[in-house]
Amino acid sequence: MKRNLIFIIFFFCSYFTFGQSYKFKTIDSTYVFDKAKYHIESVVSDKLPDSQAFVHTAFFIVWCVEKELINDQFRQQFKNQIEKIKSKQVSPTKLYQDMDGVFIGGILTLEGYNFALKYFDFSNGQYLRDYEKLNFLTRKNKSIYGVEDTWLNYEIVRELLDKKYSKWK
Repeated sequence: MKRNLIFIIFFFCSYFTFGQSYKFKTIDSTYVFDKAKYHIESVVSDKLPDSQAFVHTAFFIVWCVEKELINDQFRQQFKNQIEKIKSKQVSPTKLYQDMDGVFIGGILTLEGYNFALKYFDFSNGQYLRDYEKLNFLTRKNKSIYGVEDTWLNYEIVRELLDKKYSKWK
């Protein structure tokens, strides 16, 4: 009897303790994941054009568009730009540039927001460290800011993001 009671208490404590961590956080539409202007100083010190401050985040946003992790309001607001991105008529950074280089939580779906919090967020996520480890992208300039804004480079990052997303799910 005592053993059963201990098991029941353990079960409920585990359920309520561990179960809570799997619940999605509510979207904070004003939460700033990144701004290109945060990276301008680093880009300038690497003697690169200002546009390079957009690349690493633009790749993540384009991936979110492809995975349909952006919300309907954002999709409508940037409908033309998204069509051009999907058909590769413009560079991967074009959409992020049209967003004034500001990546906020309000553009994502609930799942997209929670994945971005876990993986992309610069304070506690792994994205930039993983991005930097893609040596074949960064070895030329020895900086994450030197990665060229190309669809080929995006495809490399997309593979990384697909793996991380599958593991997260």
